[in-house]
Amino acid sequence: MDTKFGRRTWDRSQFIIHKDDDSNASKDEHDNKLRELNDEQLMLLKKKYTNYDQIMRDSIKGLNQKTLRTNISQYKRGKQFGFYCDLCNLTFKDSLQYIDHLNSKIHQIKFKTIFDEDLISNKRDNDDISVQEFHDSYLREIKQFIKSHQIFSSSKDSKDSKNLKVNSKIKIGKVDKISTNDSQISKLMGFTRFESTKK
Repeated sequence: MDTKFGRRTWDRSQFIIHKDDDSNASKDEHDNKLRELNDEQLMLLKKKYTNYDQIMRDSIKGLNQKTLRTNISQYKRGKQFGFYCDLCNLTFKDSLQYIDHLNSKIHQIKFKTIFDEDLISNKRDNDDISVQEFHDSYLREIKQFIKSHQIFSSSKDSKDSKNLKVNSKIKIGKVDKISTNDSQISKLMGFTRFESTKK
């Protein structure tokens, strides 16, 4: 609407209607995409958000490279550069906000509406967790444990043979010096050890 001065004025009610239409259209579009997924795609999506170990590993990959921002959640609707949540159609700027979102009530409700199942694992029955998921997690833990102990034991074995010879020489030398120091101290102080004077 133009005024007589050539400036354009906005009709607020019309502007609000257009804004609501745009946001509703994008929400409906995302919901339609989720409804069009077949069973296999839904299972992959479900596995992505229930595999907590993988989510944590992915979020801390570049831990020291990210700058921490204020506690205000900064997100944008739609897929953009950053951490994207497929279920809620939101993109977060850093991993802390993404993890906060994954633990938020909004994400849990969205998960429940799509899969008809609770997201939180302590609410899920342990029988619902697949044997393969449990087996994979268990094998991964065992491999890491063995790997860390093999590295420690192999480096320890190679150093032990060298250190035994050096340590035996050092200990023999220290014993002689300590005994001579004690006798010098006892001569200087006039007593050999500290005792209580009360008997």
